[in-house]
Amino acid sequence: MRWVSRAASPTPPPTARRWRTRSRAWSNPRGSPSDWHMHDAARSGLLRSAGVHSMILAPLVQQGRVLGLVCLYRTRRRTTPFDHHDVALAERITDRAAVHMENARRYTRERTAATTLQRRLLPQNLPEVPGVRTAHFWNPGTHQTHWFDVIALSGARVGLAMGQIAQRGLRASVDIGRFRTAFATLARMDLAPDELLAHLDDVTHNIQQEDEASAAAGEHTHVGEARCLYAVYDPITGGIATASADWPPPLTTAPDGTTSPVGVPVGPGLGHHSSYELSRTTLEPHTLLTFYSASMLHPAHGDDAFALIQHAAGTSAGNAQAACDNIVYALMGDHARGREGGTVLTAVVRRLAHDDYVSWTSPRDRVAVADCRTRVRDQLEAWQLDDHAFATELVVSELVTNVLTHATGNPRVRLIRGEHLTVEVSDDSTTSPHLRHARAQDENGRGLFIAATLASRWGTRYGEEGKTIWVEQDLSPQESGLRASAR
Repeated sequence: MRWVSRAASPTPPPTARRWRTRSRAWSNPRGSPSDWHMHDAARSGLLRSAGVHSMILAPLVQQGRVLGLVCLYRTRRRTTPFDHHDVALAERITDRAAVHMENARRYTRERTAATTLQRRLLPQNLPEVPGVRTAHFWNPGTHQTHWFDVIALSGARVGLAMGQIAQRGLRASVDIGRFRTAFATLARMDLAPDELLAHLDDVTHNIQQEDEASAAAGEHTHVGEARCLYAVYDPITGGIATASADWPPPLTTAPDGTTSPVGVPVGPGLGHHSSYELSRTTLEPHTLLTFYSASMLHPAHGDDAFALIQHAAGTSAGNAQAACDNIVYALMGDHARGREGGTVLTAVVRRLAHDDYVSWTSPRDRVAVADCRTRVRDQLEAWQLDDHAFATELVVSELVTNVLTHATGNPRVRLIRGEHLTVEVSDDSTTSPHLRHARAQDENGRGLFIAATLASRWGTRYGEEGKTIWVEQDLSPQESGLRASAR
């Protein structure tokens, strides 16, 4: 049996011209074997030397498209030529083969489209944040769809996330887009990791209900088990808060190479109306964090997969890219194209320099407003950011006044110099501030509106002791470049 493609006959011989116009098998064309491939001297010579005396041509046809041609020959070892029973058998075989070839072609096209879409839904360029240096690896699986994210948060903090859906195909790519959009929206609301997973659990449940309704309508849709891990690192305190929804705990590697898992309670998967516990710990500078998907521990990667991850991380202390590469080389080698796929995210944490932030607590006194303005002006002069002094003084003045008027506790002010100039004012109240548009005759109600007008970004986050209103101002590229060169 031989396979003949369209490119096999640059100048189509009579048989090639005929099979392109037929949809059924046929046998014993007229003429000698030399005539069957008159434009292919090498093939004609092989037929003569083998003593071929009978042939079946069976085209591979699916939905009117010719996918190829099967050629069956009989040599002098069997003197009986092909008959109509042989032709019928060849037709059945090639019909079944054509169906499988078309299914494989469609599956390959769908998987290519799904993989391309998944790649586009992942972060194309991870943000440059002062607190961490990251590296990542992502390989699509045929049974599970993974995603990861790195999000710059307020106060120079950074969110690190990884998740998966036990699903495949275009539907999984769409659901990954929905999950990642929901996650990014919740993360930018400055929710704690355990609260974020609780909200993401509701999102997952709603998606599952939609799919159940679609299934009842006859559509074949189903969201598999969804899992997620989320951690928030603060480069000022060195603290990291982590919560897990059926995801293996990340690893920490100290600068001396000592590697151990983070003690985070592993909660149930998403979509079950569950609650999640928060784990807090403090990392020393230059600690390596390693996040990995559960598929990396699959038996296909060996019984010692976890030990291999620990060893690869331990030998790459302080280098995120080297750790990521070593884990991939150790585990994914011949299995990198495996059915489970895998994702690795590594990050080396840093501390913000002490001269890049300043904080103080003011008394509950109207005189404190003027004192805060003076402190802000002096600090910006020390940072050589005099051009931002007027706007920053005004923001601090309005936010401190709001604390004295509407909140409880002493106002706590913090300035952070990074890619942005960040102003944070905290209090002991949990009331949610909202932006008001004061009327012309109103004497108050403009504080937050003024702060938001002068900011590139602002928001509120809640902690164990009240809330923090933060305001970010853009710094000029020249100022950012001067700070980077100075460091």
